[in-house]
This record gives sequence, structure tokens and C-alpha cells, in this order.
Amino acid sequence: MSHETPNYTVKQEVLEDVKRAIEVAKQDTTIDTNQIFICGHSFGGMLLPRIAKENPSIKGLIYLAPNARKLEDLFLAQAEYLAESITDPVRKNQVIDSVKNERERIKALTSKAAVDSTMIFGSPVSLWYELRNYDPVATAQTLDMPMLFIFASRDYQVTSVDSEMWLNAFKSNEKVTFKMYPKLNHFFVEGEGKSMPSEYEKPGNVDIGLINDMASWLKGIK
Repeated sequence: MSHETPNYTVKQEVLEDVKRAIEVAKQDTTIDTNQIFICGHSFGGMLLPRIAKENPSIKGLIYLAPNARKLEDLFLAQAEYLAESITDPVRKNQVIDSVKNERERIKALTSKAAVDSTMIFGSPVSLWYELRNYDPVATAQTLDMPMLFIFASRDYQVTSVDSEMWLNAFKSNEKVTFKMYPKLNHFFVEGEGKSMPSEYEKPGNVDIGLINDMASWLKGIK
């Protein structure tokens, strides 16, 4: 995509595809077009409020490990977590400082970044500038629809810091449900102990209990 639109934004990265998927779903005669839900994982979960604002026909949202913090802050927290396993203090500081420097570049972006294709963390600054000015929690608070939030206790990428931010924003909203799974990682696969990237390389399946909970929640929406 970067070859076609080097300074792409959320529109090209996500929104256009989701809109098209909804259009395809509405053409399927076996689907109740008044009962279309959107499920988003991690980055996709963070963007669900934006997706809902631009597609008002959808019925509700299912958030799988959505971050509430800015991505650049999340990346630094992840780097600090992973750096705990580095025994060489010099190397550890280098890893953390490298991510800090990139984060500060994002924090310092100006409106000129909206058309800039310079890369930070593998994405153009045009995307980072847009995301930096987007508040998923505040945007979600403007929605009036059923929402299910799902988190995993062993998730080191989206942690209790994020789940607490979402919970505090919606704890009094009767249309919002929260679920936490103690043994699952960021991809909702069961494991033991401290979660690390190497865990993702092992074959596994999304927890069946989580899938059943999602189905039960969907069936309970009137």
C-alpha cells in the first residue's frame, strides 16, 4: 500500500476495507442487516469507535484487547517489558532509549506530518499524526450501542493499564460488558507464566470459552 499511497492514513489502512466488508455483508441474504456487529483486535479494537462513527448502521462492537493509550506510549511500555530479560545494562538502555526517541518524534509532529511519508516504527508519520490526535475512549463514549470488551491477564502488549482506562469510562454504562481471561495472552491463546514473543510461535487456538462467551453475548442483544 505504501507504494500506492506513501503518506497513507487510517482511511486507507483500515476504514475503506471495513466499509466494504459491511457492504458485502449487507448483500448476503442470510444475514440480518440490522444485526451487523464489528469485532476488532488490538489496533483494530482501538479503531472501533472511529469505525462505528463512520458506519452508523452497525448494531454493536466487540473489542478484543483494545489499547486505550496512545500507540507510541504502548510501544515504549512493551519495550520496557521485553527489556527486562536483557542482562547487559548497556544493551537494555539502548533498546529502551531507541523507542523513547521514536516516541518523542511522534509527540513532536506538527500539521505538516499529515502529508509526510517519512517512516516511524514502520509506518508513515501521516498515520502517526492522525493517531496521535485520536482518543479512542472519548470517541467510544459518544456511542450509544452494545459493546463487549475482552481482555487477557497474560497480555503484555495491551495491559491492565488499558483495561482500567476503558472500565473507568464505562463502568456505569449498562450497554457495556467487560470480560477478563486470566490464562490467555494477547492472541487469546492459553498459556502459563510470563508471556513473551516466543510464545506466539507455538501453534495454538483461540480459547473456546471466549468464543462461546462472545456468541452468548451476541445472542443476548435485542
